[in-house]
Amino acid sequence: MGLLILAGEEGSTAAQAGLLVGDVLLTVSGESVRRVELLPNLLAGGVETSPWLGVLRGGKIVEVEVELDLAGSDLHGRERGA
Repeated sequence: MGLLILAGEEGSTAAQAGLLVGDVLLTVSGESVRRVELLPNLLAGGVETSPWLGVLRGGKIVEVEVELDLAGSDLHGRERGA
């Protein structure tokens, strides 16, 4: 299970986090993502400002690190190992 990224806009939160159209978001810091409504709670749920997203991309699971700006609403991401 997970959340399929169906569309993206340049500068969107998902794009800033490094997510691509066709990615399937599986986990946030090891917690399963089952419903889009729970995503904000998963991202804000800990004190971690750089959580890892488990993403199914092109048939492989990759980890994308996102940097949360807790003072604002910015997200920036990079694939682990990149």
